[in-house]
Amino acid sequence: MTEKAQSLDEFIEYFRAKRYLNITDYSFRKEIENYLFDLSLDQKIECIKRDGRFLDFFPEELKTPELCRLAVASFGAALEFVPDRLKTPELCRLAVENDNALRFVPEKFKTLELCYAAVRREGWELRYVPEELITPGLCSIAVENNGYALEYVPEGLKTPEICLDAANRTILYDFNLIPELSQTFDVCLAVVMRNFEMIRVIPAQFQNEKLYSIVLEHEGNVLRYLPHDKITSEMCDIAVKNGVSAFKYVPDHLKTPELCRLAVAKYGYAFEFVPEGLKTQELRQLACDYFGNVVEYIPENLKIDILREI
Repeated sequence: MTEKAQSLDEFIEYFRAKRYLNITDYSFRKEIENYLFDLSLDQKIECIKRDGRFLDFFPEELKTPELCRLAVASFGAALEFVPDRLKTPELCRLAVENDNALRFVPEKFKTLELCYAAVRREGWELRYVPEELITPGLCSIAVENNGYALEYVPEGLKTPEICLDAANRTILYDFNLIPELSQTFDVCLAVVMRNFEMIRVIPAQFQNEKLYSIVLEHEGNVLRYLPHDKITSEMCDIAVKNGVSAFKYVPDHLKTPELCRLAVAKYGYAFEFVPEGLKTQELRQLACDYFGNVVEYIPENLKIDILREI
């Protein structure tokens, strides 16, 4: 890598590959600094133009306003390597418009306008907005661009509307991000529709057949997450119609001949979960039909049972 015969293009690509792997140890820094030292000024500038992160390897005395502007124009987060004395409102604006760079902007330059520009580009930038500049409008834009930004919305601004927007846009894994007053039926439903496992943690008042049925219409296998004492025959019917594996999660006391017939006709493998007392010749034939009456296609663990009496 350090052979001087190597081309500038190869050097830049090598640098990018190492930074992509987040390699910034001492030996790497010395390697880059030594290589840059022998380059001409024009070559150094070319490196900056093509990847602003090279600015991190320049001595402070070589960092000029123009060089810093070139670095930030190439890689907005290179603002991190710009000395505070050279940071201007204009340079900070350029950085924020190009990259997630709000965290490198001095507090004195963080205006409401700049923060709006930051969250419009990436909602998660809300975490670097000073508390006194956070407004309902700013939070709405942040969540609109990244639902995970809800984590950085102040509790007092987490309205049902903004929580619903977040839930509709992303997968939420922590229901505690939603304040109790904003935990409405619509919000809970949106959370569950993005992450079915969350149906187990929504508030008790929404753990009802209405919400369960809506979710099961979209994915019958969600039946696996529901408390057995809240599962009804109607819900089982919806689940089996909308989930190929749903039948195995149906409590045995709710498995009727009709439901067994529906399940096996839709998915022959469901025969495995039919109670012994309901395994009729008709049901065996349905299972056989599912596998195209080709014995070789019938799973070994089901073959003897399915073919019995046919």
